[in-house]
Amino acid sequence: MAAMDSPQSQPVFCDRFDEQRYEFLRACLPKPPAAMLELCCQDGSTVARLLGEGYEANGVELDPGLIRLARERFPLLGHHLIQGEMLEVFDLVRSPLALACCCGNRLPELDSDEDVASVILQLRDLAWPGGYVVVDFFNVNHLVKSVSAGVSKLEDQPTPSMRRSWKLTESTTRPLQETTEMKLDGKFHRRSRSLLMLNRRRIEELLPEGVQPEFFGGYDGSAWSEDSPWTVVRFRCD
Repeated sequence: MAAMDSPQSQPVFCDRFDEQRYEFLRACLPKPPAAMLELCCQDGSTVARLLGEGYEANGVELDPGLIRLARERFPLLGHHLIQGEMLEVFDLVRSPLALACCCGNRLPELDSDEDVASVILQLRDLAWPGGYVVVDFFNVNHLVKSVSAGVSKLEDQPTPSMRRSWKLTESTTRPLQETTEMKLDGKFHRRSRSLLMLNRRRIEELLPEGVQPEFFGGYDGSAWSEDSPWTVVRFRCD
């Protein structure tokens, strides 16, 4: 596959966090044309970049508006973007994968802990023996603590085109309401949702039986702590 060479199709990672995430995922892959899947791929930039390097990369995204914008921004995505629900990922993608990932804090928006466990199990079953599964999510304990302490209004800007903000709710299982504002090529997307209470302890309880994560930490390789804003989980499939 030809490398991307036009400004229209070239992914631009303007933020250090995005670059760290990309390098972390890239390190999980063998040489091209190994296959990978990003569940909830949002703007498609990671999938497009890996396609440009010769990988068999595919993305699943529910929002048809984001899919349309991603294809306009990165024409090579084409059929490599699939519209679908997180819980249906096993029915959407059948190929054995070297890497199956769900990034961008999307797991906490599911309806229940059981749904989180189901998605992780489906990603595991899509990966070949020796392949990797990577998931990430905000450490909600850290966010709730910060909001309660009034440290800030918790407006996070992981990339120049995205802003997140949070407010506390009355719920003990979904204590935060998240609003995400994403601007792509001048077009604006805004979503609000309540988040499940996911932290390291909870995710360990939800992992499939016999699965032992080989890494808990940050995309920069740092070890996880109670004060870590993100939790990145990586495990190797048997």
